[in-house]
Amino acid sequence: MSKTDKYSIFGVNLTLVRNKMELKVIKIMTDILDNYPNHDQCPLCIEDAFALSLNRLPAKYAQFGSIVLKTEYPHDDEIYEIVADSIQQVANKPKHNR
Repeated sequence: MSKTDKYSIFGVNLTLVRNKMELKVIKIMTDILDNYPNHDQCPLCIEDAFALSLNRLPAKYAQFGSIVLKTEYPHDDEIYEIVADSIQQVANKPKHNR
């Protein structure tokens, strides 16, 4: 079963429904990850920091091409702090041996 098949209801493709926080977290992680030399930047640790950051932020989902009503988002400084803390937590306790 393909991803499109798994993420569909009555033939409606739901793969383009995205959490708007994802791109904000990716941007911040890209900007600051090099500031954490104890974070080894392996794929697992990057995924862990990304997931941890998103789990700590409110989800804001929207579908591609839709009108998004103005909703309250956390301030960029708050998102930055959450991402930075998540990176540090993963660096301190990675799920693998170094």
